[in-house]
Amino acid sequence: MQLLATTYASFTPGSRFNFKNEDNDEYEHYLIVLSDSKSVVAETENGERRQFLVCVLQGLIGERLEFVRNKPETQVIPLMTDVQRAQLERKMTYINCAIEANPIAPTAKKTGLLARAKAMGITGDKYPAGISTINGWIKKFNDNLKSQIALLSQGGRGRNSKFCSDIVELAESVIADSILCSEPYTCVEAYEILKKEALKEGYGEEDLPCASTFANWVSDLKYYDVVEAQCGRTVRDFESRQMMKTFECSNILTRVEFDAVHIQIGLLDDETHEYKGSVIVMMAIDVFSRCILGYSMHVGQGGETVELTVECMQHAVMPKKRKNWEKICGKMSMAVCDAGAAFVSDHFLSYLAHFKINRLTTAVKKPFRKPFIESFFRTLRIQHLSKLPGYLGSARFKGVFTEKSNLKKEATLTVSEFRESLEEYICDHYHMNSHNGLRNNRTPFDVWNKSVDNAPGLVSFTEDDDLFTSWGGRVKHPKLHQNRGFTVNTHRYNAPILKDWYSELKGNPMFKEKGLEIQVSYSNLNIGHIIAFHPISGEWIFAPNTNQKVYDGMSEFEYKSMLDNEIGPMQKKIRNVYDAHNNSAINNAIERKNKAKAEKAKLKAQKKALAAKEKAEKLKKQGKEDLSKPVELGKGNLAGKLKNIANQNKPKDKEVHDDPCPPVEVDTEVEVTEQKTRKKGSRIRGQF
Repeated sequence: MQLLATTYASFTPGSRFNFKNEDNDEYEHYLIVLSDSKSVVAETENGERRQFLVCVLQGLIGERLEFVRNKPETQVIPLMTDVQRAQLERKMTYINCAIEANPIAPTAKKTGLLARAKAMGITGDKYPAGISTINGWIKKFNDNLKSQIALLSQGGRGRNSKFCSDIVELAESVIADSILCSEPYTCVEAYEILKKEALKEGYGEEDLPCASTFANWVSDLKYYDVVEAQCGRTVRDFESRQMMKTFECSNILTRVEFDAVHIQIGLLDDETHEYKGSVIVMMAIDVFSRCILGYSMHVGQGGETVELTVECMQHAVMPKKRKNWEKICGKMSMAVCDAGAAFVSDHFLSYLAHFKINRLTTAVKKPFRKPFIESFFRTLRIQHLSKLPGYLGSARFKGVFTEKSNLKKEATLTVSEFRESLEEYICDHYHMNSHNGLRNNRTPFDVWNKSVDNAPGLVSFTEDDDLFTSWGGRVKHPKLHQNRGFTVNTHRYNAPILKDWYSELKGNPMFKEKGLEIQVSYSNLNIGHIIAFHPISGEWIFAPNTNQKVYDGMSEFEYKSMLDNEIGPMQKKIRNVYDAHNNSAINNAIERKNKAKAEKAKLKAQKKALAAKEKAEKLKKQGKEDLSKPVELGKGNLAGKLKNIANQNKPKDKEVHDDPCPPVEVDTEVEVTEQKTRKKGSRIRGQF
């Protein structure tokens, strides 16, 4: 390596350097015109301008770049950490495989698949990079003079951060000195300190994060790290013990945590093998034994719903049919949920209150408040989901996250296959393996069975199991019809007892204004039935769906899919602009009108021709010639015809009388008198 002097201050306007071209090994002379902390704009001798990254030029010093300086030269060695070096080696493996597969078009789709498979064998990645990510690396590598330094992270907080590394480091130092100290400042005061420190360093307010972003950085700090920094290790240990006391359980079903996980995997229909969508799984875990009490699953569009929560509660409390899972059930004392929309609805609260189940609501975005279910989700991703075909990872999980648009392309498993694999993992693997959180590394299955054997009364069920399992997640107040029953979301539900309800409530004064509106509980995950509550006695009935094609347990999504399969594939609708000329009825009317108009014109022409013929015959009998006919040259005597025309158009001579008129005498006296009178009048007016 050559001995060259360079610092970041060297890349300032006015500096010069020589850059070696790879094609002809000749040096090009550049003059830096513009520069900042990340990039420079340099101008060649011909006046052409190019933009370079500062980190790229730093990496090429001594190999392809020479500074034109008069100062003494010092040795410059680019330094990289072990993590950065491993990161570069991994990225360059993918890039080199793509270039070797297709040097002309390394970002082609087929090339990316081959390069990805080859690089996976070399690096041994469990979670290889996606095709779009590899193409981004290749483009960045080529756009920055094929320098590996350009592939390194350019600083910033997180991915695609718009703040430079200096600002982030300054913010972290302010947080460490002002927040993580024995006498901490508030977040607002710490932000003001950051602004003052940044102004001293020469940065403007536009280079700084806003106050809310800085507050988010502070809130991302781990709770126990903040406690230790502010109050010491002793207080941290005390806080952790106090926190764990809330999780201490003496028996099974004392504390059960509920939460949902969004899994980035596309599923297919069991019969048609058409794409249905991604999956959301909600689970319930017993804290004492670490057993999974139950789960519910939703496939398709939408997020966490109340129906999903109610179904998970029902599956957790009621016995299961699967082997080694049938005894893991029972009504819990406390259900721990977050403040999501699926858990805080009034109908779900009334559902828990009716069956005497307590609920503890934790803060949003505080996963350490539900540590056991969060730990299970992390284990589930590592041990099970990562091995499934078509699984694309998660943004929260340390793997490769692929866009949702690829879910349909990578979908392999059907809904039943995914459900079977999930239950098999829970019952045959997770419950049967030793758990580090249990005493003596026992298995969850053994802990549950031993607790049940010692105290069988711990497992109890609801007083009305039929009502518990039939309860839906949503509530409505439809009107009761005498013969048709209820209509809920275009579905009709009816039962024989509803006629008695109608007769009983018809004359009640409370229904005079609003009609016979009855409260019903239903679920979009099971449209096979609803339950209706009597407004006076409080009793409930089971009302099935009157549609024979709908079975109990069918979801709204499955019903619509069935209708689409019966009708056929949905055609893509194209919006056509209405044009009256394309309407067949209007075109027929216009054609009929034009036809009648043509017939009328034809009849008029015939009448005109007949009248002309009759006129010509009449003139012929009178010995006259029809003048309306055009003169045809070359036929007949033209001179004679012109003479006849002249005679016919010649005016008649005036009659001449025998007695001549007497001569007219001119009265000269009158004329003289008129002249004199005019002169006199002129004088009167004063005009001469």
